[in-house]
Parts: sequence; C-alpha cells; structure tokens
Amino acid sequence: MVLRNFIPLIIFLLVVQSSFGILNAQRTPYRSHKFQFEKDFKIPDAVKAKFSDEDIVILEEEVEYSINQRTQPTSRISSVSRVRSSNIKKRMLLKIQTQEGLDQLSQFILPEPINNYLDDYEGLASRQIPFNDLKHLTIEVQYFEGRVLQPDGSQQRLVYSDKVVTEELGILGENHKAIEFHFDLKKLQVGSVLELAYEIYVPSPLGYSFVEEFNTNLNGFQTSPGFYYWWRFFFNRKYPVQKSKTTFSWFNELHLEWQFYNGAEPIDTINEVNSNKYIWEFQDLEACNFDLNSSPYQTLPHAHFYIHNFLYGDWNDTKLIKLKPYTWTYLCRDIMQFKGDNEVLTSSFSLKERMLNQFFNEHKDSSSIRTLKAMHNTMINKFDYGDNEAFYFGRDIDIYGPGRDLKNEKLHEVNRFDIYDGLLRRLGAEYYLVLAPDKRIASIDKDRPVVPINPIIFYAVKFGNTLVYLVPKHSKQGFLMDELPYFVEGQKALLIAQSARSKFNENNLIFLDLPESDSNSNFRNVQAKVKIDLNKQKVAVDSKLTLSGQLSSILRNYYAKKTEEKLYDKKYYKRFYDWDRPVDIKENLPLEVEEFYPFKAEKKVKFEADNVLKTVNDSIVEINLKGWLQQVEQEQYRKALKRDYTFDFQFKDRYLYMIEFDQPVQLIDNEQLAALNYEQEADFGTYAVRIQQQNPTQIMVESKLNLKAAVAKASEYNALKSIYRHISEVNKEAIIQVEYKRDTTNKTE
Repeated sequence: MVLRNFIPLIIFLLVVQSSFGILNAQRTPYRSHKFQFEKDFKIPDAVKAKFSDEDIVILEEEVEYSINQRTQPTSRISSVSRVRSSNIKKRMLLKIQTQEGLDQLSQFILPEPINNYLDDYEGLASRQIPFNDLKHLTIEVQYFEGRVLQPDGSQQRLVYSDKVVTEELGILGENHKAIEFHFDLKKLQVGSVLELAYEIYVPSPLGYSFVEEFNTNLNGFQTSPGFYYWWRFFFNRKYPVQKSKTTFSWFNELHLEWQFYNGAEPIDTINEVNSNKYIWEFQDLEACNFDLNSSPYQTLPHAHFYIHNFLYGDWNDTKLIKLKPYTWTYLCRDIMQFKGDNEVLTSSFSLKERMLNQFFNEHKDSSSIRTLKAMHNTMINKFDYGDNEAFYFGRDIDIYGPGRDLKNEKLHEVNRFDIYDGLLRRLGAEYYLVLAPDKRIASIDKDRPVVPINPIIFYAVKFGNTLVYLVPKHSKQGFLMDELPYFVEGQKALLIAQSARSKFNENNLIFLDLPESDSNSNFRNVQAKVKIDLNKQKVAVDSKLTLSGQLSSILRNYYAKKTEEKLYDKKYYKRFYDWDRPVDIKENLPLEVEEFYPFKAEKKVKFEADNVLKTVNDSIVEINLKGWLQQVEQEQYRKALKRDYTFDFQFKDRYLYMIEFDQPVQLIDNEQLAALNYEQEADFGTYAVRIQQQNPTQIMVESKLNLKAAVAKASEYNALKSIYRHISEVNKEAIIQVEYKRDTTNKTE
C-alpha cells in the first residue's frame, strides 16, 4: 500500500496567474437574459433590534440547489449518455445600514462561497485546494438582476458593470481555468434595500470538484469507495439573515446519504416521481464570519451529504438488494494493510529497496523504539524537503523516486509516506495510519462515517500498551517523535491498522482521543538583561529564550532556519530580537532542543541596538520599547464576538527585561506609562504589563499572558477585546521616559 494513494490534502503549490477579460459568450448568458421578478417590490420588513448595529442585514433569502440529470445523444445512432449537472438559484433582500456595509457591497462576486468555512480556511492552509470551490468548475451565470429601494422611497433597476476574472492553473501539465464574475454595483446608498436574484449553472453535480479529477490521477483517498462526491453547507451567512428558506432537490436515480447537525433537520421532505426534495426554513440566523477560532461546525446548523456509489449494501449473489450507508470499515478498506503483506519484504534489487535496507540498518539499535526514533529524527533534522511544484505542474512526473530521495537525504510530498511504510514494515511493530481532523474546521464522529474533511495524516506505532506518534516531514519543518501540531491535539482520531491480522479484526479501526497539552507545558519565556549607556545612547542586550510544547513546535524551525509552516497562522512568526529597528547580533548560539515531550528548547542571543533612545531635553530621554513585547495579536476580533472564541491552544507567554542604567535614573510617571501598565483577569486567562522602577539604576519591563482555558465565552468578549486591543497598542507604540543628570564632563567646549 502506497500512502501517496491517500492524499486528500492535495498540495496547492500552483502558481496562480490572474488575467482579466471576457470569456466566450457561453459563460455569460446573463448579459442577454431578460429576467423579470415575479412580484412587485414591496416595502420590506424592518430590521430587528438585535441586528440594528450590523453593517448589512439580509431581510429575506431564498436558495434553491438542484442536482439534475439529462440524456444526450453520443452519435447519430440512438445511444445516449447521462449527464449530471447542478443549478443554484438565489434571491435575497439586503438592507445597507452603514458606510462600511455600502463599501462591502460595492462589488458582488459570483460564485458566492457555498462552503464558507473551507473558503476561509484556504487562506491559512494554502497548501490545500478547497474541495468544493465552485469557481474551479467552469460555471455559467444564467441571469443576474437586481432592483433597489432607495431611502427616499424611489425604486430603480440595479445599475452595475461586470467583468470575468480567470485564474490559469497548471495541473499535471494540463491547463485549468478557475472563473469568477465580478459585478460592481452602482448608485447604492446607506439605507438602500437591494433585491438580488441570480442563477448559476454548474456542469457537474454539487459535491463534485475538479480536485476530484486531480485526486483520481493521484488515486486520492476520497475515491476509494468509488467517486466520493460530498458537500457540507452552512445556513448562516457573513451577514445576519432574518428569514431564510433553502431547498435542495436531486433526481431520484441518485442516492444521497444525508447527515444533519445542530438542529439542521429539514422541515419538509417531498418525494416525487422524478425527484426528491428537502426544505429548510430558519429565522434570525446570526452573522457568521467563519473564522478559524469560532468552531461553527460545533454550534451552527449545517448539513452534509455524499453521493452513494451503488456498490455498498446487502448483496444476493451478484445482485444488490439494499443500499446501506457507508461504514468506516468500507471507507477505509483500501488504505488498510495486513500483516501478511508486511511479513514478506521484496527481495528486489531496486534502488528503493536497497536504500530502505541501508537506511534501516544504519539506524538499527538494540530496541525497536530507539531504532524508530533514530530514523525519524534523521529525516526530521537532516533531510531536506523538496519542492513539489515541478510534479504538480507536470514538469517532473518522475519526482516520486523514494530510493533516489533516500540516497540524497531528501523527501517529497509524493513519496514520504512510501518511505515511512517501507521503514515501519522493517521495524516489525504494529502500526496504524492516523486520520485526525483539523479541529479548526471539523471533527470525526464514530457514529457518522464520512470521509474526514481535510484530515491531518500521520502514523501511530504500538510498543506494548504504548502508542508513539510520527508525523512525516511535510515542509522544511518537522515534528519530533510524539510531537503533534496543536490543531489535532485532543481531537478524536481514527487509527487504521497497517499490520492487521484479519479483515474481520475489530481492532483494525480504533477511535481514540489524541493527547492534549496545557499552559503548563506550552510556554515561551524571554528573559533579558539590558544595559543602557545614557551618554553614548547605546543599548546592549543579553537574552535567553525558552520554548516549550506547542510554542517550541511552532517556533523552533523559525529560529533555526526562518522557515514558516504554512498550516500555522503567520501571527506567531516573529523572533524576540526582531525589533522595529535593526539590531547588531554579537552572539547567536544554536538552539538546544530536548527530543522528548514537551520538547523544551533554549536559545541565547546577545545583541546591540541603536536608535532606541531619543533625547527629549538635557535631563529626559525616551526609550522606545516597540518590538520588546511580542504577545500574539488577534486584530480581527475587535468588533464582535457572536460565539465562544476557541484559542489555538493554552499557553503562557512571558517577557522580562531588567534594564540596568549606567547612572541613577527616575522613571517618569506620565500618561504614556499609565497607558502601558495594564492588568486584565478573566475566566479564560490573565494578561498584565508592568513597568516599574526597581532601584535607582534599574527598571523592570514585564509582560505576561496566560491562556489557561480552551475557550473564551461570548460573555467574556469585553475582556478579550480589551486584552487584544492593549496587545495591539503595545506592538504599535510603547515608549517610556526617564529623567537623569546628564554627564557633560566630556563635552567639547
């Protein structure tokens, strides 16, 4: 079994080149379509008090999704083929309440997100292609029309200009276009009510993605039970919706398996001769920005379906009697390996087998666990990670070469699991493939078998009653043995046997909760002695950094090689000596890392900095502390907190600077100092900044953030907002003043 056959996390290492222009007319039938609204524009319902402070409110929304089938001739003879396609119709009434809302609605883009959550996730995890992004499916806009009720009561047809934007993607040597339609809306005002109606034609079933074709070429996991077309959709939108009606219909020869979450069961089911239909109605759906820390899949109503392949169910000889929903065993059968397969290792003299044998023997130790750790650490610490772009662009299809990569101490996305499989087979221990959902976007449910959404894939190896976890290197960064990224910690994961004794063994599939760290294990501690020569205006820093747990996982490679892991938010990537002015590094010792949990790492740096001090007058000097305190900033959460905010992980973060002056000083107690000194305590954690005089020649600058809970309740929004606002202000402007007696003995007369 080759794990490159299991890549739902398709690397999005594709250079995107945007070009503007008009596609041929078949993509833009809306330009000639004469659409008529069915009803006169009536005075809409008033905005409810709970939504009065929103920028835009959707007063009404009607959405119709349909999966269709038609027949078309394949030749002059009577043979026909069945073609599946989809349509999305939408009508909505929007009230613009603020200037910001007007600015946001100045451009309307089709297709709108149908899976908001993954669309937002794409920005963070740019190494993945969203599974259900309509713009990749060569859609057509059948009609686009609007009308406006202005604040003065006048009515008019919506005026807009449009353009078609295409993205050229190179996929395995073939060109592919992603298409968006941009509509610039004119003559809207604050207070306008806009009614929009449009229809999109999709030349494939909803749930299908062009990535499916891409994955088919790579034998992707979701095709293992047959073409696994699926779709998850939410009913909440970017703006609040006062009244919502959603209809989903599909032709009756298509079998959809549905699952409903958080009260998303349809209010009506209609079974007709040729089609089936579900209907949902909601009122007062809150605005949802689908940010990665809001976990909407845990609280908001949403539905999930997959298209059954008509192969799984109860059979009688060669006849399928009854369809059944997929089981976890069925979904995982193609990626399950059996012990008999692993006991007979190939005697081939291929480069791959020779290099696997050589690498294994070079690291073989008296115990299997030490052998495994030695092999893994070598690949993590010494192996390079190759650029896969050439493969996905079709320029180097032969990039796979695991034997060649082992020889050259290098890994690629397309062969790393193959290499690990070969080494784990030689180890002889029981091992499992682990599917762990990224907790920012999804979870695994033992009782609801569906292919996980963008799972993180790694290994678990069994030694006695202990499981050891291995995350194969997937970028310049690597995770040590038993080190897990924060977005899978504590998640329920699925373990799939790779050394099963029987396909009927109940232990072939194991569901368990992955280990989870807390703020006692996850911390960053920066301690520094700062010497300031007031006359020469020089600053010298002798510092020590200690990282532990998740902060070690995130920042080790950044300090060592300044490489960023794309699955982490960029907000973490700043070195404590990256001030807002150049520093002169005098000593920068290598990072010392403990290769066992919680992976404590230490680093010592000595540096000097100019332009930190600014003379105010003969007796007062300013000290610019910008860049000294680097708590992580969350700028996007200053406006509102509709739901509980889930922290990435719990941690402690402390910066302590002991400033030693070359002569006595007095810290000036002014508005600047009062604004910097700060303390906030809440159930989710505490944050404090203290700047205090310790003695005549010493001032202490300390900043401490302790996130001791997994979430901040929505009711704690004011505390959360206050903390992040203060962090932002400290990051942007942090200045203190001290008074001293200037030494003028060396002045030239």
